[in-house]
Amino acid sequence: MIMSLLFHIVVLSLLAAVPLTAQSNNASSLPPGWIARPDGGGDSKAIKFVIMEPGYHLTLGPATILYRAADRVEGPFHTLATFHQMKKMEHAEGYGLFIGGESLDGSAQRYTYFLVRGDGKFIIKRRDGEKL
Repeated sequence: MIMSLLFHIVVLSLLAAVPLTAQSNNASSLPPGWIARPDGGGDSKAIKFVIMEPGYHLTLGPATILYRAADRVEGPFHTLATFHQMKKMEHAEGYGLFIGGESLDGSAQRYTYFLVRGDGKFIIKRRDGEKL
């Protein structure tokens, strides 16, 4: 089981999980150890990821999850995250966390995610393979 944070199109994030494959090519702008997996074969080179203590600043194009293979958790865990929206979103896109990631580098990817939109609406869903 992998504990991570998810970003589904837009401004900032944190994350965790599995080795890189050809389908989820790493953008050169990612810090060492980070992996980007855009949805639907999107181009990870459009992602801008900067470490800004105490966290990260991201600008995303395609819907993407970001993670580090080293960030694994077994059993019960507790985590906290704070997100700041730097620009008003033009569309009803969201950002948030994902947890319980498995097989993130292939078509059998699985995780549960929590997204919040700029208008305050939210969703909790499960990703199972190509099904959203």
